[in-house]
Amino acid sequence: MYLFYKTDEAQVQIETKEKNFLENVERDFFKIIKLFNSFDGRNFKVYPQTKKEGEWMLHAYCELMKLNEPIPAWLSHYFHVSFSHILEGAPVSKSLGLVNAPHRPAESYVAERNENIYLDVLELMQKGMPLLDAAFELADKYELHESNIQKIYSAIKKNKIESDLMSEEGIPF
Repeated sequence: MYLFYKTDEAQVQIETKEKNFLENVERDFFKIIKLFNSFDGRNFKVYPQTKKEGEWMLHAYCELMKLNEPIPAWLSHYFHVSFSHILEGAPVSKSLGLVNAPHRPAESYVAERNENIYLDVLELMQKGMPLLDAAFELADKYELHESNIQKIYSAIKKNKIESDLMSEEGIPF
């Protein structure tokens, strides 16, 4: 799931692994809804990246309607964009995010590859190699541009630091 939050001062973009996201919402559906609702609805957007995540968006809508709960702005935005695409002639299933993108590697492969990149860069840096040199060295191995290696390393490092901080503060993710 791709989450986007923008304020006047900054913006945050987070892409979570499908498996992690779906496990959390299955276990804590209303906590996730409450968390998403805590953001300013005009500035918080949720974009499914896989078929299962698209199905979850439909499930969230149906569940909230069944319980006579108001539809939050982030969910309304998702359906507004989806319905606009349908009116423009796009296929319904694609517009609602109910198909996986073509030629996209399996998410588990990408997540595993990215974790391996992080660990390889970390190992080289612990041996005294600067990040840029480590990225150049690993670019051929992973068939990625060195800037992508650096971005992957930095994103995972930041995510691990934030996860550690959140677990120290007792936040349940």
